[in-house]
Amino acid sequence: MWINYKNFHDENCKNMFSSFKKEGCEYFFDAGFVEYCKFDNIRVDKFANVNYCLIVTLKGNAFFVDENSSVNYSLKTGNFFQCLPQEIYSIEVNAQTGWSIFYLSVPKELFELLSMVNGINTESLVGELSLNNSLINKLVKYVNLVDKTPSERGYELLNEACLLISEFFTSHQNRKNSSELMINVAEYLTENYNKKIDFDYLAKRNSYSYESLRKKFKNYYGVSPQRYLINFRMDKAIELLHNLDYTIKDVSNELGYSTQYKFSEHFKRYFAVSPSQYRKSRLKE
Repeated sequence: MWINYKNFHDENCKNMFSSFKKEGCEYFFDAGFVEYCKFDNIRVDKFANVNYCLIVTLKGNAFFVDENSSVNYSLKTGNFFQCLPQEIYSIEVNAQTGWSIFYLSVPKELFELLSMVNGINTESLVGELSLNNSLINKLVKYVNLVDKTPSERGYELLNEACLLISEFFTSHQNRKNSSELMINVAEYLTENYNKKIDFDYLAKRNSYSYESLRKKFKNYYGVSPQRYLINFRMDKAIELLHNLDYTIKDVSNELGYSTQYKFSEHFKRYFAVSPSQYRKSRLKE
């Protein structure tokens, strides 16, 4: 669960954030868009920020190194990464793709407060967002707001910054949950490849319509659940046909086909040769 910054129910939360919002205190908020062109050899070695910084890859690729743990991350479109205050990092832009980013920087004091109320998750420095027009418009709006707000009135950006950071982590969690679900669906298909699969039931038991599940699955794996199952069955068929202890009928039964004819029909449609022709051609090699 992420904090809803519009409605703090916890009095301690209210007090902490109200103490932060004092007029006359200068707090450094920054945000913007940066583009590194293709073929530019950009590498920033071992830098550290005073404030908390969150960077989103809008286009292209880069490599992010957490020098504190010597962990390397490959960044692509939709990935964001966090630079924690005083920690040391390195970045190298992929010269073949270039790198376009959105960056957001907030005071260390706000980072500490958000960490206390679980508004920021630092267990993993890298996450993934669902980039869409709605989110891009919010990024543009926030950058314009930061540009118009002087540092002595930085406290006025508190709510917008919190909401945007919260949206990043919520989007990441939703994508993570969706990814885990797609992996579970794929595992179910491969574990039950020789059974009749009711795809409508499979979708409903995961709280989706089949069309929604199909779109999410295809977005993750590149094929629909049915095609994924067919691909797996055909790969399994090839494996079994190489074993001469299995007759064509045995292979058909092992794959869960009701008749040998149906198996042969599907196999020929997939490989353009019948199972027996495939086996004979392999024996000649």
